[in-house]
Amino acid sequence: MRKKGIKRIWKKISINKLKINIDGKKRFLDNVSFDLKKGETLIIIGESGSGENDTLKIISWVKSLKNAEIIGNITFDEKNLLKISEKEWSKYRGEKISYISQKSDVRLQFFFKI
Repeated sequence: MRKKGIKRIWKKISINKLKINIDGKKRFLDNVSFDLKKGETLIIIGESGSGENDTLKIISWVKSLKNAEIIGNITFDEKNLLKISEKEWSKYRGEKISYISQKSDVRLQFFFKI
């Protein structure tokens, strides 16, 4: 039971100690962690080629990765997205979880109203 006057703050998405290795050789992510609450925006900035775009792309498509060792958690509204099917994950990707890459002019379709 919640006490009067105490406001609960929901974490919308939480990535905790995410590590992804492909084919046991390539380490794509190493200990990535962040939390975003409803209404917040995350901006990842780095030198060209440092992996900021790849980090978000891999997180968005993590369930599609083949031969991947995935350690850590991705939770959205307190649901562990790493434990759901690819079909269920696709309901989140784009509609509830998305990113705009550094080449947004190429990725955005200007004929859709935002």
